[in-house]
Amino acid sequence: MSPETRGAPVKPPHESRTPPHYSASALADRAGHGIVEVLTGRRPLHQVRQWLSRPVASLLATLVRSGNLLHERTRLSSVHACLTTSTTVEACVIVDEGARHRAMTLRLQRDRMHWCCTLFALV
Repeated sequence: MSPETRGAPVKPPHESRTPPHYSASALADRAGHGIVEVLTGRRPLHQVRQWLSRPVASLLATLVRSGNLLHERTRLSSVHACLTTSTTVEACVIVDEGARHRAMTLRLQRDRMHWCCTLFALV
């Protein structure tokens, strides 16, 4: 046993509390930006589809088709995210539409090699 590892707790594989390569906030920020870009009409849905579950992609498609879009100048104001398990991030993203602020809630889950938005709500 090397001096560097002596006394260090041994973590089981895949039980890290930090997502590989990204923090929970960075993941939520990335997902939030993509969704906001779709809902403002700045980005087509198919460009972010790979990061969305089928139900979330269907909901976004319905919102886009109905014309229920965010104001074109909408920007992310803040991101609050929590790693609830080693494979799940829950987040609240505050979006600024100029005249008002809204909350967007997200659940991101990792399956095998990538993260996917599995729940989405815009309040």
